[in-house]
Amino acid sequence: MPKRNLPMSTFRSFILLAILLAMTLNTLSSPVKLIWDTDFMSDCDDPGALGMLHALADNGEVEILATFSSGRFAYSPAAIDAVNTYYGRGHIPVATTKDPTAVSIAGSYAQHLAQNFPHDTPMDSSVPDAVDAYRELLAGQADHSVVIVTVGYATNLKNLLASGPDRHSPLDGTNLITAKVVKWVNMGGNFEDYENNDTNVNWTRDKVSAVTAIRNWPTEIVFNGREIGHLMRAGARLSQTPATNPVHAAYKQFFGGTAKDQHCADPSATLYAVRGLGPDARKYWALDFGRIQINDDATFVWSSGATGPRTESRMVSARTRPDIGLMTLDEVDEIVEYLMIQAPLGALPDAPSAPSTCTAETNATVRGLITLTWAPCTVAHPASWVAGYEVRRDGALVGKALGPRFVDTVAATGDYVYRIQAYTPSGVLGEALEVPVHVERVAEMP
Repeated sequence: MPKRNLPMSTFRSFILLAILLAMTLNTLSSPVKLIWDTDFMSDCDDPGALGMLHALADNGEVEILATFSSGRFAYSPAAIDAVNTYYGRGHIPVATTKDPTAVSIAGSYAQHLAQNFPHDTPMDSSVPDAVDAYRELLAGQADHSVVIVTVGYATNLKNLLASGPDRHSPLDGTNLITAKVVKWVNMGGNFEDYENNDTNVNWTRDKVSAVTAIRNWPTEIVFNGREIGHLMRAGARLSQTPATNPVHAAYKQFFGGTAKDQHCADPSATLYAVRGLGPDARKYWALDFGRIQINDDATFVWSSGATGPRTESRMVSARTRPDIGLMTLDEVDEIVEYLMIQAPLGALPDAPSAPSTCTAETNATVRGLITLTWAPCTVAHPASWVAGYEVRRDGALVGKALGPRFVDTVAATGDYVYRIQAYTPSGVLGEALEVPVHVERVAEMP
């Protein structure tokens, strides 16, 4: 699906609206308590989803309880922690599967992040066991309060279901899940393009775990099928973020040198897990309630409208239901990408430097044309950058510039004072530079 190229002014307006929407949503509800379970080794949309999740946490929409790995690759837990650390949440628990039958794939981006970005997670067998970490975490949460989203394999959940009482809880795995987990968002399945078949590797690479967990899960399941996120694209704009951003580095490593757009399978599931269907005014997607019958080989039949002992549904996009006013997938992936490139909250206190060596040139032959140029500003914090410049004339905002140059026109002779300030993507303004400009005459247009 070709990606729309938005003008920068339109994209910045989109960012502002998204920020305001997030703030509004946060005032209306408590943050979602979320456990994020990933493989974090085979595809770069995992770090893209995790970066987006941290942005949602910065917006007050989600509390990230833990980030667990479902694959056997020594660098994955450390790479997850590198992203957590970049966003100022290195304290979030990281654990991994100890199942010897779990999927093992060498992921170049995971190794790159683990070896080149700050974190404090070991790259060996001393990483905590995910099942033990699940049980400890769930035991300490309020009843019916936790959402789990799997954007990798169901290995950890299969083993959690089979776990017995321990020092954390007298409940076995099934009863602990029933007591504490309100919903499982499962990134897997293919409900539209390939009838009765799954071409999503989250299920097919570990069929036993997928089938066992889906058949035996005791609470609500929402399926995010291949037909949702694989038709969305995001990631190229990560090139606008600093080289110190591990999510940017992951996409760059995955694509061999330049961050490019990739499907949004994991980000779309993660976005649903936090925001649900989306804003009431215009939702991202709808739900088709029904029941899944999954075979031992992970093929399945979905029966819309069927009921059973638990609530089951699959996500539906505007591609399937163009008649109910949903956002298009292109519009939703713009939201995903905005969140992926949102600067970490830790960058907010670090304002840009003041502009310097500004010069002003006047051209009276074109109605008082004034051209301002200045040396580019910088931001000290490695997780932020200069997004543009605000220019004010005599206290009033007259425009914004993407780079260190601005052209203005005045209608009358006299003295003017221009005020130039750089700003970050989060809207933090830097120190101002004031530039006096004298216009001797203003010629009429010929």
